[in-house]
Amino acid sequence: MITFVNIWEDKILDTIRTFLNNEFAGTIPIYTGDFKDMGSQSIRLQPIGSTSVDRMASAELREYILDVSYTFKEKSVKKDTWEHIMRQVS
Repeated sequence: MITFVNIWEDKILDTIRTFLNNEFAGTIPIYTGDFKDMGSQSIRLQPIGSTSVDRMASAELREYILDVSYTFKEKSVKKDTWEHIMRQVS
C-alpha cells in the first residue's frame, strides 16, 4: 500500500527557495502564494501541479510543475539596468 504525503512545501518549495537564496546571496526576496509587492525585485514560486509518471508496488514517481516568476520594477529601463537584469537571470 502506498501512503501519500504532500511534499510541496518541505521537499520542493523549501529546496528551491534555499537554492535561489544561495544563488542570489539573499539579495532578492523569494516568496510563495499570491502576488506581494516586495520592493524593486522579487521571485515568486507558484506550484502548478503534479503528474504521476510511474507506479510501482511500494512507490509512485511524480513530476512536479512549478512557475518561477522574476519581478523587476523600474520606471524606465536604461541599458545598464537591462544588463543588470540579464546578469541576474542568466
